[in-house]
Amino acid sequence: MNILYYPEINIPRTEWAIRAFLYYDEVAAIVPYKYNMEPNFYEPFMREVLVNELVTPIDPMMNLRHQEQIQKFFQQYVTSHRRCLEQRKGFFHRTRNLKGAKLHEGKFSHSLYCFLEELGLAKYDKNGWYDVEPHTANDLMYYLASVLANTMDYRLSTDQMSYSFSTTYIHTPEYEIRHQNNRRNCILKELIPVPREYDLRKIRHFKETHRELLRTFRNHVEEIALDATILPESELFSIKLDQLRQEKEEISARMNESHLGNIILGKICGVLSPMSGVSALLNAIYNACHVERPDYNCQGMKYIVLAERNLIRK
Repeated sequence: MNILYYPEINIPRTEWAIRAFLYYDEVAAIVPYKYNMEPNFYEPFMREVLVNELVTPIDPMMNLRHQEQIQKFFQQYVTSHRRCLEQRKGFFHRTRNLKGAKLHEGKFSHSLYCFLEELGLAKYDKNGWYDVEPHTANDLMYYLASVLANTMDYRLSTDQMSYSFSTTYIHTPEYEIRHQNNRRNCILKELIPVPREYDLRKIRHFKETHRELLRTFRNHVEEIALDATILPESELFSIKLDQLRQEKEEISARMNESHLGNIILGKICGVLSPMSGVSALLNAIYNACHVERPDYNCQGMKYIVLAERNLIRK
């Protein structure tokens, strides 16, 4: 399961990013060719994740074969509603010096920026960056990310919910993807620990070592995330999430057998008087207690329990 992050070039240093690295097979980001030639353009965290191969940079100009036709479709969209266009132009003219979206010239062809400039929706700033009317920039980044994701078999993902969808798409079947992301993020926030201090190299090694466990865990999560009948604010969602939490606790206990044995034996020793053969009796009691423990199918949570033990510094 691979995701394409947008709208920013640099993936932020947030808990969302660490969870994404641990959960998805591949995390990609839309990156202009110029950045790959000059790594210093990246923010420090982005350079670090690239060095550790936790993010794959995607150059849109190198991966879209029919750029002129793709550009034409977007131009038609922008000019299809004259009233909306005039509102955006007026807003951009009034607020450009106060609030604007920055888009890099390497994400789109020069002719598209010229087209937006002629419409009064964009203006060149400096160092390869354009100021673009915010709604248009939102639409354009969603448009580009959608085409790239479809072409390269990625799923769209972002930590900025305001960018998740243009209002243009709000009433289409695509809107369900936003709800899927919301359900998925709620589950991952509850189950995946994010250490205050972490080593990106260890995160990569951990995920590579436990790919099969990750796949099993992800199947459990996706079963809920992809269910359109379960709303994140519903009682059913809370029940499902609680079940996953209980499974995580159960597998954690099973993986801590020696510690559990010490607890059981400690309780039992308090009620048994010293006599010969006590150790054999204790062993029998421990084995019986182990057999009587609830038999949950919790292997899906083993990946997360191992992550807590291997990646979190206590």
